[in-house]
Amino acid sequence: MEDQLIAQIGRALHEYQNSTEFARRAGGPQMPARRFKHRPGMQITAGLPVRLNSDGSVDSSNLAVQYFMESTSFIRAAIISQKFYEVSIPDFMSVDKGVGGWQNEIITNATGIIGGTFAAGTGPANNSGPTNIPRVDVAIYPFRAPVKTWKGGYGYAIDEVNQALAANNFDLISARMKALRKLSSLGLQDVAFLGLETDLTDYPGLYSNSQVTINTGLITAPLSSYSNNPAAFQAFIAGLLAAYAANANYTATPDTFLVPYNDFMGLGAATSANFPVGTMIGYMLKVFKELTGNENFRILPSRYGMAERNAGFWNANGTNRYVLYNSARLGVGSGDGLTVKMDVPIDFTLNPAMSADGFNWNGVAFLRFGGGQIYRVPEVLYLDFPAAS
Repeated sequence: MEDQLIAQIGRALHEYQNSTEFARRAGGPQMPARRFKHRPGMQITAGLPVRLNSDGSVDSSNLAVQYFMESTSFIRAAIISQKFYEVSIPDFMSVDKGVGGWQNEIITNATGIIGGTFAAGTGPANNSGPTNIPRVDVAIYPFRAPVKTWKGGYGYAIDEVNQALAANNFDLISARMKALRKLSSLGLQDVAFLGLETDLTDYPGLYSNSQVTINTGLITAPLSSYSNNPAAFQAFIAGLLAAYAANANYTATPDTFLVPYNDFMGLGAATSANFPVGTMIGYMLKVFKELTGNENFRILPSRYGMAERNAGFWNANGTNRYVLYNSARLGVGSGDGLTVKMDVPIDFTLNPAMSADGFNWNGVAFLRFGGGQIYRVPEVLYLDFPAAS
């Protein structure tokens, strides 16, 4: 919906730009508000948090829609856009959209069997009185997933829109709408993996659920460093799936292993520096696929597992966190979508801008979301170093 609206407004603006009314109002080239200089190597220091940005070449102190330009300058049609660390949330967990609407929470009922042992049913039946045949029963209990509303706005004035259009390749309104959309998608991504920083209890993420077991003994250094310590690497290989199986009471096998991004990039090293035959990641995949019986077992990088990225969530300084879990994604193998799930009852909705004075315009966007909830906690295992303090 928002993409169609953005495109529609963009077309209207371009039609207006080519009209005689625009030419009359624009009145020729605009005078510069300040001189804009490009200095290589500068980083963005304003707007979205720096931790979300790639290194850029924009000096935030010079941001404006007007800048110095000579008569011999040519404005290229292409625009350099900011880049961010973005992943597809459904690649890591199930995402349920459009369910729950404006309700305060979404309840998923869990069931449990109540009854004696199988052997208890082998005793003699009492034929002369009340039956003594042991019975089974079931109980249900609710798993509550709270839902919260996010809202954000954008605005513009007639003069700044006309000034921006004079550049002939910058649509100010569309740019601000897209910026708002980007802010919301990056925020949802953070919540899915790290949780809502202000309320990790009701809105945890895949990495921040306080009920998940944390193992601090299997990984005591970056995995990529084990190339120089083959014994430690073999101990890790032998112990990882065993620790998971015990944690899940031998009822499930994992299908995904998340590795901090900076460590993942070193897993192309040989399994042993002394005998460089195969890579560490190749060996791990082979073993894990064989032992789980799942040819689709994945080892994936994640920036959210890096201590510098998760600092301030479950630990002030952050931890290097590895996550071994059964994603059970809906539609993938036998996945039922109920191990790790994020609810988005109302997806990003962009309302058209409105004006009270006909000159200044303001628009609002909103969405409804829940955390990256873990419904089957024993099927997720955290492995940290250094240990959280």
